[in-house]
Amino acid sequence: MTQHQRGRFLSSRLVLGVALLLMSSGVVWGQAHTSLSGVVTDPTGGVVVGATVVLTNVRTGATRTATTNQDGAFEFPQLQPGTYRVRVEMQGFKSIVQDNLQLLVNTPTKLDLQFEEVGEIVETVEVTGEVIVNTSDASVGNSFSEVQVRELPLLTRNVVQLLSLQPGVNQSGQVLGAREDQNNVTLDGVDVNDQQNPEAFESVLPIPLDSVQEFRVTTVGVNADQGRSSGGQVALVTKSGTNEFHGAVYWFHRNTVTAANRWFNNANGIEREALIRNQFGVAVGGPIVKDRAFFFVNFEGRRDASGAAQTRAVPTEAMKRGVLTFRTNDGAIRTLTPEELAMVDPLGIGASPAMLQLFQRYPVGNDPDLGLDRGLNFTGFRFNAPFSIDRKAYVARFDFNLTRDGRHSVYWRGTLADNNDDNKLAPFPGQPAESNVLNNSRGFSTTYTAAFRPTLVNTFTWGFTRQGIESTGRGGNVLFVRSLDQPDYSGVSPARPFGRKVPVHNIIDNLTYIRGNHTIQTGINFRFIRNDRFSFQDSFARFIINNGALFGLGSEIVDRINAFIQEKEGNPDLAIEGTSNQTPVIRASMALLGTISDVDFTVQFDKNGNPLPLGASQDREFAANEYEFYVQDSWRVRPNLTINWGIRYGYFEPPYETTGFQVSPTRDLDDFFFERYSNGLQGIPSNRSTMLTYDLNGKVNGKDSWYRPDWNDLAPRFSFAWSPNFKNGVLARLLGSEGKSVFRGGFAVVYDRLAGQLIVQFDRIGSIGVATDVGFPDTFDFETAPRFNGSFPALPEAPPGGFPNTPPVNFAVINSTLGINQNLVSPYSYTVNFSYAREVARDITVEIGYAGRFGRKLPAQLDISSPLIHLVDPASGQTWVDAAGIIRDLWNSGVRQPDIEANPGIVPTIPYAENMFPDLKDFFIPGSASANLAWVMQFIPESEGDILHFLDRTLCIAKFGCHTFFALQNSSMPTWFNAGFSTYHSMLLTVRKRFSQGLQFDFNYTWAHSTDNESTAVTNVAQFGGVILDAFNTKASRAPSDFDIRQQFNANFLWELPIGHNRSLLSGIPSWANYVLGGWQLSGIVRYQTGLPSDVGTGFNFATNYFLTGNGVPLGPVKTKVGINNDGNPGIFPDKDAARRNFRTQRAGETGPRNILRLDDFFNVDLGILKNIPMPWEGHRLQFRFEMFNAFNNVNFDGDSVSLQPFDVPARFGEFSDTFDPRVIQFALRYEF
Repeated sequence: MTQHQRGRFLSSRLVLGVALLLMSSGVVWGQAHTSLSGVVTDPTGGVVVGATVVLTNVRTGATRTATTNQDGAFEFPQLQPGTYRVRVEMQGFKSIVQDNLQLLVNTPTKLDLQFEEVGEIVETVEVTGEVIVNTSDASVGNSFSEVQVRELPLLTRNVVQLLSLQPGVNQSGQVLGAREDQNNVTLDGVDVNDQQNPEAFESVLPIPLDSVQEFRVTTVGVNADQGRSSGGQVALVTKSGTNEFHGAVYWFHRNTVTAANRWFNNANGIEREALIRNQFGVAVGGPIVKDRAFFFVNFEGRRDASGAAQTRAVPTEAMKRGVLTFRTNDGAIRTLTPEELAMVDPLGIGASPAMLQLFQRYPVGNDPDLGLDRGLNFTGFRFNAPFSIDRKAYVARFDFNLTRDGRHSVYWRGTLADNNDDNKLAPFPGQPAESNVLNNSRGFSTTYTAAFRPTLVNTFTWGFTRQGIESTGRGGNVLFVRSLDQPDYSGVSPARPFGRKVPVHNIIDNLTYIRGNHTIQTGINFRFIRNDRFSFQDSFARFIINNGALFGLGSEIVDRINAFIQEKEGNPDLAIEGTSNQTPVIRASMALLGTISDVDFTVQFDKNGNPLPLGASQDREFAANEYEFYVQDSWRVRPNLTINWGIRYGYFEPPYETTGFQVSPTRDLDDFFFERYSNGLQGIPSNRSTMLTYDLNGKVNGKDSWYRPDWNDLAPRFSFAWSPNFKNGVLARLLGSEGKSVFRGGFAVVYDRLAGQLIVQFDRIGSIGVATDVGFPDTFDFETAPRFNGSFPALPEAPPGGFPNTPPVNFAVINSTLGINQNLVSPYSYTVNFSYAREVARDITVEIGYAGRFGRKLPAQLDISSPLIHLVDPASGQTWVDAAGIIRDLWNSGVRQPDIEANPGIVPTIPYAENMFPDLKDFFIPGSASANLAWVMQFIPESEGDILHFLDRTLCIAKFGCHTFFALQNSSMPTWFNAGFSTYHSMLLTVRKRFSQGLQFDFNYTWAHSTDNESTAVTNVAQFGGVILDAFNTKASRAPSDFDIRQQFNANFLWELPIGHNRSLLSGIPSWANYVLGGWQLSGIVRYQTGLPSDVGTGFNFATNYFLTGNGVPLGPVKTKVGINNDGNPGIFPDKDAARRNFRTQRAGETGPRNILRLDDFFNVDLGILKNIPMPWEGHRLQFRFEMFNAFNNVNFDGDSVSLQPFDVPARFGEFSDTFDPRVIQFALRYEF
């Protein structure tokens, strides 16, 4: 047995042993429960031993009883959230009674009670005070009651979006520096996350607002009972029935008449988007058998017949006629007629009739600012596309008290979705939506709670959630033209059908044992996940017109156009203006000529290596099993000091394909990459590295899966809560009496979960021999590339299948795949928080604190096939970066190709060129290798990677032969590593007023700074997402995170106006007047945040990474100010031309700084006006609601729409093209009983 096998054997025995131990004893807590604890004292402050504490759920009659211990303490663990009544009895004292005690989900409550009078037990003293600061642990996060959930104005009516109304939470879903796919959503304690593509504010099951009893998020300071992922822990609880019938019928409506138009629609004379939304439902709950059995059901439907603003890139009217338009260096705009274009065409053909026929299917553009060249050849088209939604949600819950006192209880909850939504909208007016999303997800859970005795409580939950989702689409091969949307689809490819069924069995057991001052909690959480999916996303070919795949990026056509206009006008200096205008001209020329540069085609195979026919579906079933265990001790050291410590352990089995149809390289990819890198530092070329071979792997094949098991996910947790109890003096005045203030602190290790999207992407793109990406084997230019004439060229031959499979040496310009490092481990973070909270007035608390996160081994991609730009010349010690830098300096000094041709000696001797490219001497021009290298690099002077590819894989002219710099089998291979790191610091301030006297409010302020070297969540990436630009220097990308918001606040409030009967104002008015003046209520949500960061692009220049451009490098200070720029358009630079000149492209070896700009601040107010009208029957009321989202119609420009390409699209530099939603008004009627 090897050491590795022995470790796995011992670890598996350990996990099994712990599981059996915990299963035999049960477990505790649970994210759908809460707890109550406290201390009982006599009138002198001494603890009372042996007092009886009776806790009753006022809605269901369920009762628990506890006896105070030697410290006068009592505790009720594993309680259903709700409203309770507490009664404390002790011989010789009048009983204490506290009514309407709200116990919120996942929020430990401490309630200390004091006997104030001597008397008989039958006599009672009513208590109204209640501790509202958390004195139990260090968890941070606000709870939301049923009233808040129901009556706050929520734009989406998605309860999970209340997550964003917490301190330290961004609207895009990042929680205190954690990535947005790391939030964990549970419904009644059961996992309801999307296992493949987890999103920040989403549950796979529908959760209507009227089905939610309570909601809480823990953002930091988690105890050992919470885990699975490192972000916000979101706990939702479904309503249950009570001993009284209750319910509601409701209808919410939005329409076009009361909605505002978008800023850019107004600016371009486009009517507002259609808006018709009707959301309606009914909810009913009540008793089946009083005190023993209860039911709750909720149906909700939604129907939308609306519109959504869309932007498309279309050809100009001149381009439709075959005319090419461009700007020249004398400031004029010139054109080439179709006849002149044929003269420029190396084949003499000119514009393709098939392409011109295709162009006629486009509408007339209406917004030139959206075009790549601002209306010369490419223009923009804005319109409102129809958008329909049809959703139905069904929720039911049944609760049973198995014993009369409710110590043994069970409940069952079921949820069902039936949705049909437009997904990818119409490409152009008059066309149907490209795809619809069908969703029939469903789930249920059952929970059994057993209070064996007051000090021993167990809860067992079994949940089953099955996500069912399918997206419709189209088949067939398609043509993609860069910088144009296609007449039949938008984006880079049409919507293709795909779908998945993801059943998840979730087994949870929680046990609480109280002994003395210790509350011991232990638990398990097991998940068994299957992802049965089909996809046609890679089943057809995509023929591509894109200069990125042409030799020299297509620059030859620029030379031909320049020569033509110089000869035509007799001006040898006339040329297309600047390098920034060349890319639009190249792309327009390719589009007119129909120059097909590449094909994107994936050959699907069966397990025996036989290629499947074109159009075959890719069918897979992935499996993943997750096992989590925890143990925790909450030690009440003193009545005012609690210490919590525990440990959580998780084993997340690497996913596998259930039929064994999965592959990976037989060699560890980190070894492959580090060998290339270390060889390069020693002057050993890339072609000496071992080629990669792929073979079947995974559990079914008796091998490790895509990555190896990680047995080391131990997560210790520690926290304390100290409530000062100074009796008098300055400290007593500052800190308040006992229980009025608290110091809390915590430390935790938390692990990220790796989303299933990582495996799905690798299966689609990186599984050589299973799904092999194929392109044209040759690099084309304008003369050799096939032309589109109404039909497509023949597809390349399918590569051989079968295993083992070694891809051949490849020379194509574009040939990429995907990888997963076999030694990938679970990412983790250290979280730290410390805070002070104080009750400053009745029902009002203020809390201020620090929260930090230090992310380690975060997932990020490294391109392990990056060219060896640091390949050392042993003789001189120089690298390609050094040589390219010298030549870039020559270019910057004004030296051009004619200068070098006339005087090769103008180029200094570059040892790297002479030693590594000796055959370049006299190759292009008479002169040294250094002169020839400088001369050829000026074809694309700021894209050194393309010249290196030409020298290394086309000419094979390096000293060591072909692939001296590039990998042998592909030109790019982004691979998932634990290469990311992050740091987050924040100050959090919360002011909270619990609902009383008709008013509730929360105010949350965050001052924070987040840095990392890559911010992208795994769930949101495609092949080239989340890539650290310089694989050889991961620290070079360290910068403010993409989601770094320095300051933000949010607030929410509910205010019942104090007018009318039983109110402080006009309480004596007649009943008819009360119907008019009474029952009014205001609600609102306010948000503000400073601008997100962004970086500047470098157009089509590839200096460091061959597949990804870098970031623009500033030449001086960079300042942004949102407003109308010098062209009269909204942007972040008052003078966009001056701002553009302040940047240069990055040099070889540089990445350019990330996130040096700041975008627009965001401010929004949502308001609700509610009128409650009492009905003649007790407990019945009619409610009318008038809600305004973005009530003041603030124009918030969308940072994702800003153009930051000073070299590729200079005319639009810093300009916005879209905004967030304008004002929407909603009306609602609701009948409650």
